[in-house]
Order: sequence, then C-alpha cells, then structure tokens
Amino acid sequence: MTTLIHCAGAIEGRCDAKCYDAAGGHCSCVCGGLNHGKGLAVAMEQTRELAADKVRAIEARGGFIADEVRQRVLTE
Repeated sequence: MTTLIHCAGAIEGRCDAKCYDAAGGHCSCVCGGLNHGKGLAVAMEQTRELAADKVRAIEARGGFIADEVRQRVLTE
C-alpha cells in the first residue's frame, strides 16, 4: 500500500489506498477528499501538484525550502 501523504504533529493522518482505491463513501483522510476513489496514478499526480503549490506558496511568503526538497517536488 503506497502512502501518498503522511502528516504528524498538529495534523495527524495519511492518504493511502484506503482513500485513493475507495469505491465510495466519504473521505476523512488528510487529502480532504482530493484523492478519494481516483486510483493510484491520478492520486500521485494530484498529490505532486498539491506539494508543488505548497512549495511555491511558502517561497512566495519568503519561506525557505531546502534545494533537494524543492528540486524533487518541482521537477518530478
């Protein structure tokens, strides 16, 4: 089972096959329904886009993102 998002700390949870392979129902994982029932390939792309948007937003506010993180998120 591939975990696409894992959060620890103030927000706890994960997005995995229970979400992206779901056949129905309601999503209560950390993706907020973004990946629910979409399948692994679509969920991976959506999660990648979400991460890239977050990196850009942090940088736009003057925040620091390590080069290896930035390159991995923005170029894959």
